[in-house]
Amino acid sequence: MPSIDFATTQIFIDDNFIDVSFEFAHDEVKNLVKQTYRAIFVKDRRCWRINRSFSKADPDVVVKEIENALYEHAPAVWKPFADKHKDFHCATKRYDIKVGPGGIRLIFPAGHAAHYKLKKSMGHDTKLSTWYLPAKIIDPKEIMPLVARANQEDQKIVIEALEPYERRTLRGVLNMTPQEADESNIQVGNVCFADFQFVSRIEPHVADQHLYYWPFKVLEREEKVVPTEENPEHIEMTVRLMYMPPASGCSAIRKYMSLPIDARPWPLDLTRPSGRWKSKTLDSWPG
Repeated sequence: MPSIDFATTQIFIDDNFIDVSFEFAHDEVKNLVKQTYRAIFVKDRRCWRINRSFSKADPDVVVKEIENALYEHAPAVWKPFADKHKDFHCATKRYDIKVGPGGIRLIFPAGHAAHYKLKKSMGHDTKLSTWYLPAKIIDPKEIMPLVARANQEDQKIVIEALEPYERRTLRGVLNMTPQEADESNIQVGNVCFADFQFVSRIEPHVADQHLYYWPFKVLEREEKVVPTEENPEHIEMTVRLMYMPPASGCSAIRKYMSLPIDARPWPLDLTRPSGRWKSKTLDSWPG
């Protein structure tokens, strides 16, 4: 995963090197890293590499200079547009819309009609269903309808995935400590997230729609001491989670995915459900 993602330009930083990967049209980035920092092309990684000790390069300065160069060569209207949409993230793994200083990165499923339109617009094909579209050369009239289409189809998948489970709740014991539960946002009234393995462990009939995570509202959290041989003070935690409504669920996933990884509440996974869980509609629970 890149340290810095500018959509069509990605920067990978470690203790020794700064690797810069960019789309073919970004000669301004190539000239910057070659002339200022004596970067060399690393063929197997398809990037330009800056040796930090040799060039005395400060990563923060390099990143800022690359960002400035991208904006300088983009249309004047691009920066406000990118600033507005830079944190957007799709909710499913089938699509990607990444807006940054360099332009737009789009992913459509293999075989999607958008690939033909993008190939015609850009004058070349792509690999792995991913399109890197530099702001300096794209035609907004051709590209923006495809961005809107990716957004709509991504949202449609989430809505169709969540609609059958609206107002449906899951109740059972979580195999986690109170501190771990807090780190997963398991507090009454909060929204928490679970991967598909967690959901399918409890409800095997649920189909995998390739959502990044499934969003739940925490309705109950109960703790009681249940001694075990290993831990006489073991706390058993029972929770009741409700599938989020489709539209707000999609928004929640997108917001969660837009956060830096270290700022995201830890998602529930296959190891967390303990024993048998119950699944009912919200209205069918007593009381």
